[in-house]
Amino acid sequence: MRRKSLCFLLILLIAANIMACNKSISTTEDTVGEGGKDVLNFYCFDLTETDNKILESAAKKFENEHPGMSVNIKDFEEQGYNIDRYLNTVNVELMSGKGPDIISGTYLPAVKYMEKNIFANLSEFMKEDTTFDQSKYFENVIEAGKYKGNLYLLPVYFNIRTVVASKEALDDMSIEINDDEWGLKDLISIAEKVTTDIDGNGVIDRYAFPKIDIQALVQMFIATENFVDYEHKTSYFNEDEFIELLELLEMFHKEKLTHTKLSIDKLISYKDSQVTVFNGGDIDGYRGLLGTKYRIGGGERVFLKMPSSTKQGRNTVYSKFMLGVNNHSKNKDYAWEFIKILMSDDYQRLYADASSIAGFPMNKEACDVQLRNVKMLDWRLKDSGSWIPVVLNEGDISFVKQYIENIDRITYYDTKIENIVMDEIGSLFKNKLSFRKKDAEDVARLIQNKVMLYLEE
Repeated sequence: MRRKSLCFLLILLIAANIMACNKSISTTEDTVGEGGKDVLNFYCFDLTETDNKILESAAKKFENEHPGMSVNIKDFEEQGYNIDRYLNTVNVELMSGKGPDIISGTYLPAVKYMEKNIFANLSEFMKEDTTFDQSKYFENVIEAGKYKGNLYLLPVYFNIRTVVASKEALDDMSIEINDDEWGLKDLISIAEKVTTDIDGNGVIDRYAFPKIDIQALVQMFIATENFVDYEHKTSYFNEDEFIELLELLEMFHKEKLTHTKLSIDKLISYKDSQVTVFNGGDIDGYRGLLGTKYRIGGGERVFLKMPSSTKQGRNTVYSKFMLGVNNHSKNKDYAWEFIKILMSDDYQRLYADASSIAGFPMNKEACDVQLRNVKMLDWRLKDSGSWIPVVLNEGDISFVKQYIENIDRITYYDTKIENIVMDEIGSLFKNKLSFRKKDAEDVARLIQNKVMLYLEE
């Protein structure tokens, strides 16, 4: 009873911090706050509701612990910035030796900045800080995020990208998938088999995937970072491997492997697991895992690792909220102290208890708490007049735990390169289902030239 009372008191205190904190937002870097206090500047973009609330609470806690400091959180999206304006503004500041003390690495050209020594080496902070117990966290995820042996961006939580499949449809056709080894060619081969006219009336009844545009396919199956070498300022988009990937993506539309009308957001109204066999799923924590099963509805589903373009079978993750410290900041030690608050047991537990989706907390105990919380949820789907419970089975949980144990790579997206690739591939597929190999080669050459110019900036 005493333990429950203490936990309840802790929640009340953190909630009070959230209510008391008033985010300060401006469009330029602040160095002096009210009452002559030094300012710890924090830049971010496109945060979740959960992130905002927890950040506000952390800022208040930090200010209470450091009376001579104030925290200025600048969410550029709330100021009306679009992603391009945000990236350009931040780039100008950082490249001129200015910018915030702390910055969310999401959307930034992270590896490019690592090469230019923009971020402070967080591995050194972890090593020298005896109060930071790295064993509390998923250490393999920390290792996976290192660049040239050092960590520059620390995930507060992380996210998994998977393929979700209808177990019933795969069993019907006696299809077994070894997702430790499969590649994009294997997925397409299976997709061709499962896309069928089940009742023999000349009309396809079951598609491999729901309706999906080419840009979404690119995001799902092409890891653009594999074709960029920031250290040597070069890229490889004009080589055979990338061109072959474009030809493989063409198969999705050319062979009509995607549904003509039914998009993934409409799947919840279809309870027949035979309508589509595969779907891509971003798993934002255990709540997100359950939500994915709920959204796609219909029959038992299994989770599979994303197919690799090179059959590497690597367990990759990404993070929607990872933090770095500006190497030019005069407040690096304070910046690290603020990050530690977000990584503390209490605040990682807030991510575990959040009602909105964020990701898997980096703290192992908090991640277990999140799972226990999700197991207690009562989500149901209506099917034939009955409400059927949606639950995580042992196979789902085992998939995630094994996946996390074997994570060996964090994906760092470079939004500008992603946009270059998206724009040019979009033009390749515009208003047509197929193209000549020369068309793919021309597009690959254009992408290569534009990315090389960007890398030289």
